[in-house]
Amino acid sequence: MTPIWLKIRQQWALAIFFMLVLLPMVAGVSYALLYSFGAVGILSEGVTGEHWLAVLASGDVWGALLLSLALALLAVGNAVLIAMSFVLAGRRFWTKYAGILYWPLALPPLVAAFWGFQLLSGSGLLSRITNQMGLFRQPQDFPELINDPLYLGVLLIMIFLSFPFFSILLMQYYAAEKVGEMMAAAAALGAERKQQIWKLAVPVLLEATQACYGIVHDYTVWRL
Repeated sequence: MTPIWLKIRQQWALAIFFMLVLLPMVAGVSYALLYSFGAVGILSEGVTGEHWLAVLASGDVWGALLLSLALALLAVGNAVLIAMSFVLAGRRFWTKYAGILYWPLALPPLVAAFWGFQLLSGSGLLSRITNQMGLFRQPQDFPELINDPLYLGVLLIMIFLSFPFFSILLMQYYAAEKVGEMMAAAAALGAERKQQIWKLAVPVLLEATQACYGIVHDYTVWRL
């Protein structure tokens, strides 16, 4: 039986979480929705749906949404592949370097965008390093990765922000499902390394990604 003081503490924790996290988010979204219909705001002239009709009738808006969806799918897919490779590299490897995965998770999207611009632009850090190495005659010769037609810079930043989540998730799932022990047993029965990975480890770990793929996909779209 759960002690009364523990129940009270849990209720207070939920209340604080609601007030500090959920309530501001719900209030902000609600205000933005009312503002879009002209129900609130200094410039409001009354409730109207003309702003929504103008947005929905714009082809640029739908094009931007499709572009965001495509980039999010590519980013999450590549993040899963990187995370899977990181985990399957070996328990000793990712146990030693797992701490660095938490840093990108704490990075705000705006800061990540600024950091990506300073790193990947034609006058950024990476172009200057390659110029000093003699790979390019001048920094401006560095391939354009910011505002490029293929959105490679945006995709790289999104992958950088997403793959740590999947890595931590897969590491926990790897340990909980005892994937290492199962691979060792399969090896004892004569299974090759490729068979251990593709027929045992990968299917098991993919179950963990399927449970939260939609959440991380939506999270990535909104961060974009």
